[in-house]
Amino acid sequence: YLYFASKEDLLVALSTRNCLSRVELFERAARWPGPTRERLLAIALADLMLVREQPEHFRLMQYVFTEVIWQAASEAARQRSLLASAPLRALIEGIVAEAYRNGDLPANTGLTPQTLTIGPWTLCLGMHTLLHAEGVLEHHGAVDPYRLLVQHLQHLLNGYGWTPLSDVSDEAAFDPHPERISQAVFGVPWPRLAPRTPPPNPA
Repeated sequence: YLYFASKEDLLVALSTRNCLSRVELFERAARWPGPTRERLLAIALADLMLVREQPEHFRLMQYVFTEVIWQAASEAARQRSLLASAPLRALIEGIVAEAYRNGDLPANTGLTPQTLTIGPWTLCLGMHTLLHAEGVLEHHGAVDPYRLLVQHLQHLLNGYGWTPLSDVSDEAAFDPHPERISQAVFGVPWPRLAPRTPPPNPA
């Protein structure tokens, strides 16, 4: 109580500090001299690494952005949080802006770099949220959720017309692609989870 106006401000401050720790890994992905589409995928892989290695940070972020915490926190604490995320947002939006400039993305998407990034962001955030709700993804037959997330991302980027388009139906070529990017950018295998067992069919 000597440093924070409320418990909510303390939680937002902790989440803000965690956000700052993500910048270095995201910068490595954004600065990697690969095609724009692969650099965006590298950003998603960096996010997967962080969530897998620091799941408690993601759970805190989930909690902070609920109405009961975010709305109760002071305006100053919320602004500090938004400012802390600005470098991450700038890195990702910079990749999209470059893709528009060099023709990797068609000019007729109707989306700005700022609004286009919301699609991949919500896809990743939604998958992480479901992953932390024990049993939910397994109930829907998603036994390899991180791989499924990358598949959905590739479909989404194809839908934007972001070239080079990915043949997501080619199973033999699918896994080597994120593996190659992860090794090139981060020097580690791409983050996968051990396959999970779906619940038995009640029928």
